[in-house]
Amino acid sequence: MMICRSSWSKHWTKNLNKLLAVLLILALSMSVLAQTVRLSGATRTEHFLIRHDPEMKSTAQVIGQACEGWLAEIGDKLGLEEPPGSLIPVFLYRNQGEFKRGTDTESRGEVLGLASSRGYIELDVSGIFAPAEQVAGHEIVHIVIFRILGPNRSKLPLWMNEGMAKHLTNDFDAVDRTVLADAITKGRLIPLSSLEHSFPTGDAETLAYAEATSAVRYFVDSHGEAALGRLLHAIAHSGSFDAAMREVTGASADRFAARWLRHLEGKHGSPGLFKALSLIGSLALLAIGIGALLGIRRRRRRIAERYELDEWEEANWRDWGGGR
Repeated sequence: MMICRSSWSKHWTKNLNKLLAVLLILALSMSVLAQTVRLSGATRTEHFLIRHDPEMKSTAQVIGQACEGWLAEIGDKLGLEEPPGSLIPVFLYRNQGEFKRGTDTESRGEVLGLASSRGYIELDVSGIFAPAEQVAGHEIVHIVIFRILGPNRSKLPLWMNEGMAKHLTNDFDAVDRTVLADAITKGRLIPLSSLEHSFPTGDAETLAYAEATSAVRYFVDSHGEAALGRLLHAIAHSGSFDAAMREVTGASADRFAARWLRHLEGKHGSPGLFKALSLIGSLALLAIGIGALLGIRRRRRRIAERYELDEWEEANWRDWGGGR
């Protein structure tokens, strides 16, 4: 009887543990559901359908106006007669926490907006790290590019894609220029061929974006802003970035990269020149050091000679009875 009772007790305990495990899973599930971002509100503009929290109606209207302004400006620069495609969905998140949960991104503060190749945009509108209106413009450029290229969107190198997004939204500042100049003079520039499919992380990511924007700015200075639109349409037609570059610029992609590099070295100096200047600087410092050392030795010699002269004069003065 005792054995039966013990067996029943073990069986009951095992079932209880299973029940607790189920309840724990349910509790966690409810917690996740509670954290689900609520974007049941909708605000529509001429070209955008903005989804947001119902309490963010005024924010959605401001973002909507900014999006319309960016789309018109980007279209003008690319020489587009009308925006490609249908309404562009935009999802607004009130802070980084919601943005991270809604987009499943890991890097807090580093990713503020996303443009999907499926045609929608997601934004952190808190404005803590960057103005949401500026981020929206950047992502709209990506959407326009995706819609023009269609199935050939992967043919556009990442550096050209990101460089266009920064250039067309006037996003090239003193930090970009400083990072770029430093990399050029120190010989740490990343080849554009290494930025075709992905960007590095950390500090090198900042350099990658600066290079991409610089390359696009050089493209525009050489061929005009409307050439960017012609390039995109040429890629959509041919399915080849190199062929499109030859058609629009008359040179291959590699030739363009070489010309851009020479342009940068002409503005900031080549790595070889930097090394030569560094060597000259080192030799100059060495010469200064040697000169200083010789000067110290000469000064010490003069002090010693003066000391000996003073000693002789004092001894002579004592010999002639001056000390009596």
